[in-house]
Amino acid sequence: MNDSLYSFFNRKWRNKYPIGWCHHCNRAIIECPACHNTSCNGGGCNECYDDFSEFFPIFTCAEHYLDDNETKAYQKGLRLRRIIQDSLALEHPSINWRQMKRDGLLSQNDEEMFKEFLDE
Repeated sequence: MNDSLYSFFNRKWRNKYPIGWCHHCNRAIIECPACHNTSCNGGGCNECYDDFSEFFPIFTCAEHYLDDNETKAYQKGLRLRRIIQDSLALEHPSINWRQMKRDGLLSQNDEEMFKEFLDE
């Protein structure tokens, strides 16, 4: 592969740690090549622990760059993604909000965020 393409698709922080994305934390992360822990899991080894501590406060998530209204919309979209996947797993053609609530698949935060759908 072309070196410039390789470096573009295999970006590293400090030219040492591969940069990735944690879909649970919704933030950029780095992975230690020695112990394979990531900056979001709280682990580490002698080689990466100090670097992970330095990486942690860096602006690595979308919310760092959004105002309050944009953050609410972004978080709502992330919650919708999970709820849609849960609905598909139940073989619903669309979100059945009442059943999701009845089955305990909505958090209190979900119920507040999507109140307009639950009130229909």
